[in-house]
Amino acid sequence: IIEIAAGCDVTAMLAIVYGIKQVGESYMKDAVENYLLDPAKDQAMDSATGYVEQNFGSLGRAAVKLTKDSSNNATKAAREYQKFHKMFYS
Repeated sequence: IIEIAAGCDVTAMLAIVYGIKQVGESYMKDAVENYLLDPAKDQAMDSATGYVEQNFGSLGRAAVKLTKDSSNNATKAAREYQKFHKMFYS
């Protein structure tokens, strides 16, 4: 329930409703990512890298390190792009 004071104009009410909507969307997105998607991705990556490291020795460890570094860099670049995209187009 939103309590509106007398004399409050429509734009202020719309801004409040829009803000609540945005917070709700971000909350749900973060909850799904943090508690469902990220742990599943981490488990899959750990299983795959563990298999490569065990079965391919030092070459496998080097490949896993290179893959993790590349993945981290790509993730960082994607997050920066998303941040700029939101800033200009949201």
